[in-house]
Amino acid sequence: MATVVTLQEAKDHLLLTTPVGDPGDVDLQAKVDQAEAIIADYLHRDTLDPADGNIKAAILIRLGILYRFRGDDVNTLETRVPADGYLSSAETSLLHRKLQFPL
Repeated sequence: MATVVTLQEAKDHLLLTTPVGDPGDVDLQAKVDQAEAIIADYLHRDTLDPADGNIKAAILIRLGILYRFRGDDVNTLETRVPADGYLSSAETSLLHRKLQFPL
């Protein structure tokens, strides 16, 4: 899958100031890849358009959720993240039209 969000965009979104090559970059890149895969799966697409601002915004929102809620704080996770595999309302609001009017 083509990269929609770069590692530097991810760092900027999460307000991280670590230098290029930081040991945390591997974990962060994995979360970027996971966020993109989750959004692609939601849209039932094999590829995502890197120029689509709504898709990029949804990926960044999902990235924030993956970065913040790592599964080690179940009580907070259950109250902040929708259950049953649904995306957040912010993500679905951005992606709703993509489902109605697919490419």
